Amino acid sequence: ILYTCGWGGGFITFNPDNETFKIYHHDSKDSTSVSNETAHCFHETKNGLIWFGTIGGGINVFNPATGKFTLISTCFPTHHLNFAADANRTLWTSAGIGGPGVIGWLNRKMFEETGDEEKSQGWTALVLDTNGNGKRDAYVGPKEPIDPAKDKLIDDELYSVNPAPDGSIWGSVNGYPGAIIR
Repeated sequence: ILYTCGWGGGFITFNPDNETFKIYHHDSKDSTSVSNETAHCFHETKNGLIWFGTIGGGINVFNPATGKFTLISTCFPTHHLNFAADANRTLWTSAGIGGPGVIGWLNRKMFEETGDEEKSQGWTALVLDTNGNGKRDAYVGPKEPIDPAKDKLIDDELYSVNPAPDGSIWGSVNGYPGAIIR
C-alpha cells in the first residue's frame, strides 16, 4: 500500500495490487477520522502503523487494519516529522511554513505504553548558543542586541528536522537565504 495526500484532499491510500485508491477525509463527528485534510511526511513503524503530521491538525497515527486514525493533539505545529533511532523512539516535528520558531517532540515509547499524549510531548523555542558554552542559558529576545553573557532567541521557523546519530537535531530554516540550524 502507498500513502499520500492531496493539499486539502485528505489522506489517500493506493493499493497497487488491485489499482484502487481510498480517500479518507476529516469528519468532525468522528474522532477516529483523519484530523486534517493536508498530511505530510508518512512513516511506517515496525508494528505497521502509519504516522504523519498535518497542517494544524496534530500528529495522526493510521491503523491500516482498522482504517481508523488516532489524533495526538500538540501545542506545536507538526508540519514535518522525523523519527530518531533512540531508546524513546522520539518523533521530532517542525513548524513548517508560517509556524512559530519552535521544535517539538513526542516520546513515542511513552505514548505507546501509556497513551498519555500530554506527558509524552514537549517543545522548545529556537535559542542560539551565542555565548558558546554548550548550554541553554538566559537569553535575549530576537530583536534585542546580542549580550555576550546570554544566549539569543531566534525568530526563524524550521521547515524540516532531522535527528543525527550523535543525538543532535538539525533543521532547515525557511526563507531566503536559507540556513541550517543544529
